[in-house]
Amino acid sequence: MIGFKKRLLLLFGAASLMAWSDPVERVLTEYPKRLERVLEVEGASNTETAVKPVVRPSRRQLLLPLEQADINLLEFLKLNQCQLGQVVGEKNSVLGKLAQGSQYMHMERDFLIFAPACIAALEDQKLVQALGKALEVKQDQRMNVWWNAWIASEEFQQLTSISVYPLALSEEAHLQHTLLGFEFALQQGGQWQQQDFEYRTADVEHHLRQWSLGESLGRWQTTQTRLTDILEQTTAMVEQRQQERPLCPTGQKTRKADIVRNVLERFYVGELQPYMSLSDRFGHELLHQLQRIEALMDDTPVVWTQWLNQLHESRARFQQASRTHVQVMSRLFDSCGMNVGKPR
Repeated sequence: MIGFKKRLLLLFGAASLMAWSDPVERVLTEYPKRLERVLEVEGASNTETAVKPVVRPSRRQLLLPLEQADINLLEFLKLNQCQLGQVVGEKNSVLGKLAQGSQYMHMERDFLIFAPACIAALEDQKLVQALGKALEVKQDQRMNVWWNAWIASEEFQQLTSISVYPLALSEEAHLQHTLLGFEFALQQGGQWQQQDFEYRTADVEHHLRQWSLGESLGRWQTTQTRLTDILEQTTAMVEQRQQERPLCPTGQKTRKADIVRNVLERFYVGELQPYMSLSDRFGHELLHQLQRIEALMDDTPVVWTQWLNQLHESRARFQQASRTHVQVMSRLFDSCGMNVGKPR
């Protein structure tokens, strides 16, 4: 296992070139770097492996099965008397047969909207029966179609990619665009449950595009894991220093204790903690929306449930690391007769 000192050197070495131009990297590296310097810790024996983001399932793993219930060519020729004929013609075209995700959902929407009126207008009972059966199948699997359009989409893969930069220091527009996309998808999913299939195609495509461009869920994960690692490792530094060479061996405040307090107030309370709050608030909203999506479905892929559970566990680890760090720092200052909650 790589020693903590060496890990810090590797971390800071890789980030140093970015830190001067990237304010996020500066905030992420300044607090542990300065704390490590003042504590003069040579290594940490009980450090864990660096925290890793949760890898999201692939699109193929998230796809839900769909039963084919299409009208054959001869039956299609008899549909020219109703609007459904155009819909079936598009589905039977080369592009229609290749359609996936949201494009497939749009065609299914049109079938579900126009089929009932067509069935009522037809006189060919054999065709009425075939069309009625197809309509029943499509109604039964409508939520699978909705799920595949949103959750098993390429855009959702981009939204959840972990090969991304951390969040910016202030709330970015893409965070709100991401949450608006979830709200729209959830509203549409609720309507489809009630067999209300009306929506604007352009609205779906807009929100999916915003998911893809923002990459926000992946950026939150990247941020949270970086923060968790920083908190766990700086906590380990403080604990090691207190075990080996207490900062205040006589129980009285020392110069080094004052320096640690300055580092805490300026770089943790002043910079890192507000960034942690921004990230965790966004993570809370994301997990809430993902749970709402799961609640709309009768069944979801096992990998989805596992992934969602891992996201919750990852956030719980971050929150625990944050609480533990505060507790350890509080004990350190208590051992020096210092109360960081009051003016000096």
